[in-house]
Amino acid sequence: MSLPIVVDLDGTLTPTDTLVESLLKYVRKSPLNLFRVVGLGRQERAVFKSRIADHSSISGELLPYNERFSSI
Repeated sequence: MSLPIVVDLDGTLTPTDTLVESLLKYVRKSPLNLFRVVGLGRQERAVFKSRIADHSSISGELLPYNERFSSI
């Protein structure tokens, strides 16, 4: 059985918070999504993050990376 590799990107690999980036992208898609975010915010943190991830994907190519990792 192969297990996925899980990496905490926020503040380590990227200087930005990927949840915030995902939220911004979700709301930019439709300003009415802001009301959905408020409703989702009442759920557990893991469920909230999962729902946001389901509705907005961020391209790894577009994320800013910490410079100390860019030469690796």
